[in-house]
Amino acid sequence: MKLVIDHIAKPNIKKKEWDAWAFHLKKIANNYPHVYCKISGIVTEADWYNWKEEELIEYIKYVIEIFGPSRVMFGTDWPVCQAAANTNKIIDLCKDSVNSDNHNIQYKLFNESASLFYSL
Repeated sequence: MKLVIDHIAKPNIKKKEWDAWAFHLKKIANNYPHVYCKISGIVTEADWYNWKEEELIEYIKYVIEIFGPSRVMFGTDWPVCQAAANTNKIIDLCKDSVNSDNHNIQYKLFNESASLFYSL
């Protein structure tokens, strides 16, 4: 059975949680190839009013690195995300986290991975 981890497992980005989150998420990524990860809900785990793009990009890049682009998908967490950023800003944040020249990774993140996961 395929499973998806929503909101990149909800690390407390506002408090700069990293070590335990990164360790456990990597363990899942390495040992359970049927598990995917959704990049969503990130802005609401950060300081809603003072988050910086570079701090969120670090989390996004890590998720793509450990799961691989084929097991990572984009999501907005709309309407909850609106408390911290509009949808276009969240899309731009995810695009900025991937090398803009690598259309293959962007295609997987914004289309192919979810299509495969949900059998669309």
